[in-house]
Amino acid sequence: NPDSAISTAIASKKLAEKVGYQPGLALALKNIGMVYYNQGNYLDAVKTWQQALEVYKAMGDKIGIANMLSNEGAAYFNQGDEAKSLELHLQSLKLSEAINDTLRVLTSLTNIGAIYLNKPVTYQKALEYFQRSYELSLAIKDPYSIGTSTANLGETYFKIGNDSMALFYLNKSVKAYDGPEDLPYSLNYIGSVYTRQKEYAKAIKNHNQAY
Repeated sequence: NPDSAISTAIASKKLAEKVGYQPGLALALKNIGMVYYNQGNYLDAVKTWQQALEVYKAMGDKIGIANMLSNEGAAYFNQGDEAKSLELHLQSLKLSEAINDTLRVLTSLTNIGAIYLNKPVTYQKALEYFQRSYELSLAIKDPYSIGTSTANLGETYFKIGNDSMALFYLNKSVKAYDGPEDLPYSLNYIGSVYTRQKEYAKAIKNHNQAY
């Protein structure tokens, strides 16, 4: 319910300003931006997140700074400005690594890989970043992150034309995902690999499972 979400967040912002509570102000601005982002209003999302970024900077909250840089990067990516998105995600990655924020590092690696996956000329760069996210996911033993990173690797190898490596990583992602939310993504790509190999029975089986 975006209307209720944004009215509540604005009320929170006003109260935080009234009592001079900077962490609450930053969080309220972050949440207002999230509503705009989810509505596809990227211009206002970025504008609001930039305000939040300034508050986080004033507090010296590096986790908050990294988060806002990442959010802004996502908004620019969805607007098609890949250069600006990459710049922001690289900044977020550098800061996240400096403060050892594993969640933010994983997010940045995945987002940077997604940008590079948009162009055939940078597929190898995409592999590099997705591989790093996979290794980090293994290190923290997080099944969802393992599933996401291996799915991304599988998609990249599929686009490169390396079917054996695509299947290797996509099957890993199927095993890693705990629940159906993202599983269809991997199953559909497995089906696409088999379609390209003209193994249509296997392709149909995987697409049916995804369905």
